[in-house]
Amino acid sequence: MILRPRQIEFVEKSVAALKKYNNTVSVAFTGAGKTICLSAVIKRLIAEGIVRKALIIAHRDEITYQNQDKFLKVAPDITTSLFNADSKYRVIYADPPWSYGDECSGMGLFNCYCKPI
Repeated sequence: MILRPRQIEFVEKSVAALKKYNNTVSVAFTGAGKTICLSAVIKRLIAEGIVRKALIIAHRDEITYQNQDKFLKVAPDITTSLFNADSKYRVIYADPPWSYGDECSGMGLFNCYCKPI
């Protein structure tokens, strides 16, 4: 997928802020392609070895499906999995990489908030 010039700038600035501050707030207008940009940011962070894995959390199933669909268009060679409220499991145990401490974590914990203006 080819990004528009404004999306490329959005991704570059988001990645630069994440590298510098370890978190960022990225704001874009409705229709700017925030999901595509988020996918491109994650793809770049993985490609540069900054993170090995990413966790994307959304408050609605349709956004979760949209995120996965768009990510696979931006980064078709990176595998994804999906877990949502439709799962048959009622209790889930997780082993987040950050529980081992920063020196053992293969996953940077980045907060990238995107909201329409």
